[in-house]
Amino acid sequence: MNSLTSQQLEILKLFNYDMPEEEWRKLRELISDFFAARSVDEAKEVYMEEKEK
Repeated sequence: MNSLTSQQLEILKLFNYDMPEEEWRKLRELISDFFAARSVDEAKEVYMEEKEK
């Protein structure tokens, strides 16, 4: 049984080569920015829902 999701496996395929440290840093920053923006969007939704009550 495989415990990784299809998304996780796809990400692992991206790292099939040795990535230079600068590219790895940029990728980590991109991923971090994505999740930060998603969190802010979700917080705004909750705020607007509470404000409408």
